Amino acid sequence: MMDPAQQLEGMTKRYNLSADQQSQLKPTLASRNYASKLRVRNYASNYASDGTGTFDEKLRVGKITRLTHKSQRDRMRDEIIPE
Repeated sequence: MMDPAQQLEGMTKRYNLSADQQSQLKPTLASRNYASKLRVRNYASNYASDGTGTFDEKLRVGKITRLTHKSQRDRMRDEIIPE
């Protein structure tokens, strides 16, 4: 995600914003950026601190689970609808 200053610069060029409009948008963009970073940090810390493994381990387990379910669905479909 771009920082608020970069976002404001891009919006100013795209929409030809006045200085007043820029000053009104700047706090909103900063707040949205902060909230986004906070959500990511909280998400990662919740998974890392629940005692069942790190965030990366949970991502790996989730991927393995999805692949397993997909292969099971594919096998079931092949059994039901033979080629």
